[in-house]
Amino acid sequence: MNNSNVLKGSFFAGIIIYTVNAFARAYDNSALKKAVNAVSACFLSSRFFSLLSKYANKKAFYRYSLIYRLIMAIAGLFDRLFGFMHRLAASWLSGSAGAERVKAGLNATLKEKLFGFGVLFMSIPVGSMTAILILGGISKSIIAASWCSFAFGFALTLCGAFDETLKECFVVRGIRAFLNIIQ
Repeated sequence: MNNSNVLKGSFFAGIIIYTVNAFARAYDNSALKKAVNAVSACFLSSRFFSLLSKYANKKAFYRYSLIYRLIMAIAGLFDRLFGFMHRLAASWLSGSAGAERVKAGLNATLKEKLFGFGVLFMSIPVGSMTAILILGGISKSIIAASWCSFAFGFALTLCGAFDETLKECFVVRGIRAFLNIIQ
């Protein structure tokens, strides 16, 4: 059975589709549509619309001001400065092992990304709890947040490890079918 056709054959979806189509056909042949089109044509040819469109389409006065030009000149300088900094940083990082790892991480598969973020979220509370214990500022809320972060990381790691099993899960298939229907 195709997952995208789960709700297409249902009774309630059929009723909803039939009702919407009936209203659409009724509106296409109605006097209301003819009246709306006539009012719209009158409005588009009116002096009020002409005046309104002239006001809406004119250039703003601030674009001619000296302060605006000064701000845009400063923004242009910052734009060139940050462009230079970007080119400089790109040349420095071109042979960096850390930059290569980041690029590899961006091109990784979903399984690898989930596993990596899971390990990251599991390691953050371990390091922070160690630092907090050394400094002596431990509290219940910090412990709870650390456990939540660790549990979230563990769940991501499990999703990365069992991604093929999750794809066949009933809940995931149902959500995917629902999203295919509403597209």
